[in-house]
Amino acid sequence: MSRYLPITFLLLGSFVGPTWAQTVGTCQPSLGEAFLDVGNVKARILNNGNLFWRGSSHVYEVPKGGGVNAMFSSSIWIGGLVDGKLHFAGSLYGPYEFWAGPLPDDGGAPENCEQFDRLWSVSRDEIEAYDRFGSLTPDLADWPTGLGAPTVDARGVPIDVSALPLLDRLDRKIRLDAGERPDITGDQMVWWVMNDLGGAHLRSRAEPLGVEIHGSAFAFKSSGALGNTTFYRLKVRKPSGDALESAFVSVYQDTYLGNFDDDYIGSDSTLGLGYVYNADNFDEAPSDEVAGYGMAPPAVGLDFFQGARVESDGMDNDADGSVDEPGERVPMTAFVYFQGAGGVGGTPFNGAEMYTYMRGRWTDGRRVTEGGNGQDFSSIPTNFMFSGNPPAFWSELDADGIGHAFHPGDRRFIASSGPFSLGPDEPQEIVFGIVTSFGADNLDSVRQLKEDDAFIQDLVDEGLFDSRAVTLPDPVPEHFELAASFYPLPASDLLTVRYSLPQQMAVSIKVYDLLGKLQTTVVDGVLQPGDYSEEIDVSPWPPGAYVARIRMDHRLASRRIVVVP
Repeated sequence: MSRYLPITFLLLGSFVGPTWAQTVGTCQPSLGEAFLDVGNVKARILNNGNLFWRGSSHVYEVPKGGGVNAMFSSSIWIGGLVDGKLHFAGSLYGPYEFWAGPLPDDGGAPENCEQFDRLWSVSRDEIEAYDRFGSLTPDLADWPTGLGAPTVDARGVPIDVSALPLLDRLDRKIRLDAGERPDITGDQMVWWVMNDLGGAHLRSRAEPLGVEIHGSAFAFKSSGALGNTTFYRLKVRKPSGDALESAFVSVYQDTYLGNFDDDYIGSDSTLGLGYVYNADNFDEAPSDEVAGYGMAPPAVGLDFFQGARVESDGMDNDADGSVDEPGERVPMTAFVYFQGAGGVGGTPFNGAEMYTYMRGRWTDGRRVTEGGNGQDFSSIPTNFMFSGNPPAFWSELDADGIGHAFHPGDRRFIASSGPFSLGPDEPQEIVFGIVTSFGADNLDSVRQLKEDDAFIQDLVDEGLFDSRAVTLPDPVPEHFELAASFYPLPASDLLTVRYSLPQQMAVSIKVYDLLGKLQTTVVDGVLQPGDYSEEIDVSPWPPGAYVARIRMDHRLASRRIVVVP
């Protein structure tokens, strides 16, 4: 079986767009690539605003070495308004609207992108090998500190060369002999720089943003959920001009879960998670060239683990009960899909239609409504398509509440975060991740994905991205099984939690209501080996069901708790 891309890709390649008010360069398309493969995932990283695919074989292999890909292509979209006019950069399958390299000091169009058409990949093992034996990889030797690649000096203090003129920064490589080292996140990091003024925006036909993006992809050498996750950080700056308002960042995801033609998608607004899963419990191989997952296929999700900063808009964007607190960030705010065809729910033909999808609306501006295919089933507006827990309503396995399922197939979705401001004084840093989870069957993989996603978010909130503070624990013994007992159940007053630790471990037990709101933290810290017992007073809690999330180092489990009067 062959897979055909939308005809819009073929037509737009020769499209000659209108004259843009903002001057753009004449850079050639970016061709740089590198591979992220330190964990249980092998992913192809590109520097043109796309990930995993660029007109040739796609690579997002989970597990690494298994020969099966869990994703086809991801595209980064950014859009916002200046005086009510849309500025946008993004694509589906080309022409791409990001080019290699930084912007000039004045924020204008770059004259030359070719010299920056590269990605740099460095691992902690490579840094250690240099420190111990003097072994030097090309990317470590050429680490582009002057372009903004994160670097620390011999004291561990971050180096900032942004005040220097660009011409002085171009040749500023890392000074290893002076004790400088790459300040990488995770156990391997791929870094690149790109901009959206290198050429005309032939795909979106919209005014450019005028942004420079420092991108990094990173992963951890770990087992379990963390080893099955890859992360992507976008440091976005708009060095000149008016600020973008009502700005959104989105990831367009063309899913390809082994066999691309038998998939469903869904979302969980409480987790800020969009995901794809197999429609049944067997993922067939679509051709002799492409492998399927077979029995018990995984589920794959995308989460904005660290959204844009929104500290002064008078809203409680992170739904934690506080308005405009320091560090407040906006999570995933919309999840929509489209069919590879025309109509209000079809392939977007320009930036205006893409921006409408980013805001959680159909291309004619109408709100998505709950039920059916998101149009005309009900009058209940929503920003999250297929937000029910499969196989319940509203999932693709029960679109109408009486068990009618959609026909599975090739699925695509847009996950978005916003609105926020982006201007010369308002740079943004956004991190999204892709999580792959394997359960006992196709639907249990969705359950496992939600647990793993919550687990990863907890790690992020606890400082996972702080490269100078986080040390991952040693592996636990192979015979160890994460277990915690809760009794009595159902409970009406005191609920006892008992658990045992074979060695020193980081332990977290938290209880949430079914909307994802934290009810209580039972324990959260590093504990010594031994047997433990904790008591929870549930008598003030409203009767109903709750979920306890249990983490012991990098293992995660959940338990259902029922409280009665």
